[in-house]
Amino acid sequence: MPRTKKAASKSAAANSTATRSRQRTRHTAEASSSASDSEQPLQNSSPQVPGNVARKLVAFSIALLILPILAYFITLHFVFSGRTTPAAVTAAVTANLVLAGYVQC
Repeated sequence: MPRTKKAASKSAAANSTATRSRQRTRHTAEASSSASDSEQPLQNSSPQVPGNVARKLVAFSIALLILPILAYFITLHFVFSGRTTPAAVTAAVTANLVLAGYVQC
């Protein structure tokens, strides 16, 4: 069946349109791929904490919990013979020393 010029031009126009559509799709896919590559760090918004920082925080948190209490009871019973005010001051000083140590490390 012979094709007419009109049918041939319609076919060529359809092929041209399909080619442009594929090129646009490919270009859009490449653009979104490169955009998603550059956006990837933004998607993971949770901060990454290095292991040594986490260990330091845990160690000083435990020290801040235990050392002032130990200082209070040790000084209450063995140093100040039952006087609570100097033992409490010792515990407060110990807590401040632990905090200062955390800041200095």
